[in-house]
Amino acid sequence: MHICLQGAGRVLVALAMAGALPGANFASAPADGRVTLKVRADRRTGRLVQSVTATPAITTRVIEPRVVEAVAVEARVVEAPVVATKPSARPGAEQAGTLSQFIDHTAAAYDVDPLLVHSMIRAESNYNPHAISHRGAQGIMQLMPATARRFDVRNVWDARQNIEGGIRYIRFLNTLFTDKRLVVAAYNAGEGAVQRYGWIPPYAETYEYVRRVNNFYAQAKKQAATQVAQSAPPAEPVRRITEFTDSEGRVHLVMQ
Repeated sequence: MHICLQGAGRVLVALAMAGALPGANFASAPADGRVTLKVRADRRTGRLVQSVTATPAITTRVIEPRVVEAVAVEARVVEAPVVATKPSARPGAEQAGTLSQFIDHTAAAYDVDPLLVHSMIRAESNYNPHAISHRGAQGIMQLMPATARRFDVRNVWDARQNIEGGIRYIRFLNTLFTDKRLVVAAYNAGEGAVQRYGWIPPYAETYEYVRRVNNFYAQAKKQAATQVAQSAPPAEPVRRITEFTDSEGRVHLVMQ
């Protein structure tokens, strides 16, 4: 006889009440397992022999997956504004020479006399890119903040930007005034003041500025002319031609 019952707790209670399993030990039977009862006849004695097999229930634990919420982090890119910072050291002789070449090249590109630019820089800052005037003019060409913005100079302490901005301003003044003295005066006092007075404005500072620039400009042109003369090839010596007539009446020309 083969009996298979589900639920060990209920099986044991039923068998115990019915007295079908005398002397059986059910202490180790699982609570929710499977109990198999087998009864067979012993071949030697003929007596019935019973056996109980308890199979533990398989408990399945369902592990729910953890839901991890993704937090989106927005990356913000903040552009730093352009700040005109003042350099800490003056340029050396090598950089000064490079700036001199830059002045010549930029002035020629904007159709401005390089000698005039050099003369104005001497009067403005004497090639000091860190110069600041009492009125707030800044850099090598002493640009006022409004003038720097007007001609797209983002960093007045950058000598190249400052020079190009100043040259662009001079080119603009050249379109307004044919007299270089008025161009220089307008660079110092503003084109509005020159147009209002029709001549160099009666400001002591402007008069002095125009005088100094004119002196530097005359010196620069004289020095340039000297350099051209020195670099020119030497002129050939003047050779004289002597004419004489011999005893036979023939004319001879002799080059000496």
